[in-house]
Amino acid sequence: MLALPPLNVSHSLVIPVSLSGTPSKTELFRPLSLISRMPDTGCMETPGRLLDRLDKFDIFPQHEVQTDVVDSMCPPHAAEYVSAQHALAQDCATLQLIDEDIEECRMRIARANAQMHLLARQRDAVQRRLFIHRARLSPMRAVPDQVLQEIFQHCLPDDPYAVPDTHSAPLVLTHVCRRWRAVVQSTSELWSSIALHDRGVWNYELEVQMVKRWLDRSRLRPIRMSITCPPHTDFGPDRNASYSDVFQLAIAHSAQLRDLCLNVNRTYLHHLMDRASLPALQSIIISLHSIHRVDESLESNTPAFLSAPNLRCITLKGDGTSINLLPRTIFSQITHLSFDCNVALDLAVLFQDFPGLQHLTLSFSHDALRFRLPPQSDHRVVVPSLLYLDVCLDRDILDFGDPEKLETVLDQLELPALQGLSIAAPLKPRYYEQSGSTKASWENHMAWVRNSSVSSLLSRSRYARPRFECRDVVCPQRTDAWVRDI
Repeated sequence: MLALPPLNVSHSLVIPVSLSGTPSKTELFRPLSLISRMPDTGCMETPGRLLDRLDKFDIFPQHEVQTDVVDSMCPPHAAEYVSAQHALAQDCATLQLIDEDIEECRMRIARANAQMHLLARQRDAVQRRLFIHRARLSPMRAVPDQVLQEIFQHCLPDDPYAVPDTHSAPLVLTHVCRRWRAVVQSTSELWSSIALHDRGVWNYELEVQMVKRWLDRSRLRPIRMSITCPPHTDFGPDRNASYSDVFQLAIAHSAQLRDLCLNVNRTYLHHLMDRASLPALQSIIISLHSIHRVDESLESNTPAFLSAPNLRCITLKGDGTSINLLPRTIFSQITHLSFDCNVALDLAVLFQDFPGLQHLTLSFSHDALRFRLPPQSDHRVVVPSLLYLDVCLDRDILDFGDPEKLETVLDQLELPALQGLSIAAPLKPRYYEQSGSTKASWENHMAWVRNSSVSSLLSRSRYARPRFECRDVVCPQRTDAWVRDI
């Protein structure tokens, strides 16, 4: 029997070999007991830290093989052959034991993961029950639905026409809980205002469905609606607005319209008013585009609608708007009238056509609103029904126009029932801003406060204390500083 050459081992940890030549499992993993005898570092051991510390130990040293034997090109002699066979059998047995223990570790990890998954599901179930129990004890459950409805109404945007948006009320309120969703959907007041944007045949299907649900939730409550349609919107080969789904929804709910704001072209306006029924309409704002389609009819003498028995307030905006859009049959029922457009007004004819007018708003700019005054300066236009007169002066008319025209207008009016006069003007002329001066100028406002035409108009009123208000266009909150009773 050949004696095996001694192994040259220079490592500190050596795997002991059994008498049979094959390492037992206990002998193989005996060095792992060193893990329990590692010095304490004073912190919690993590798998990463433990592996870093194990890397410092050579638990499984490799036997150094003589390089002259491995690199030799000569046939192995008998002793070398027997030694190689012995080492190969020993390493194969060791590898088999290691593979078995790795598989066992994998099974333990799988069982641990399964147990952790089960515990995680149990934890989630307990957390859900805790959430339910806390919800049962929530003080919000004691709040009646009527109080919630009142609170939700104060959550609505300040805009008169609500834009459908999932990040603002009322849509965002439906994402809180089932009860809130049910209360919001059953409160028709929250869905009584909407701003629509009509894209013609290119309306998005999801947007149309959302608008439909919105209007359906308003039920029979009066609606405030705004419709915006760009000048060059595509309505198909016939250029008929009825091809638009948004247009059809507006027509379907036209009987509920109380306030209507239109920023459209003339063709869209006539298509809408020809098909709409407006029994509940009280206020309308018409703003027509100054840019028209080539094929659009520009006839300005055709009324946009024929009947609106409850209409009281009319606002005309935009360069394409004309008073001829209104049917003369409704002139007698109008009490509030506002002009912010490029038109020429004959005051005598205006007040004669609108005998019940109580509130008139005029917006002056450099080249927009023009007046035809009586031929004789001593002949005043008497308007017994007008209670409030609001005048808005653009900065251009103060800097480049002729603001004295307003004095002439005021001199030609006699308003025996006047209760309030309001003039909105810029706080300071433009040249102060251009020069970079910070000195405030009250010249514009104080000029109107001391103006003889204003004092004369108010003195001709039979009201006990008519109120004059001069406010800043840029900062309307600066109103009280120029309020005076005459």
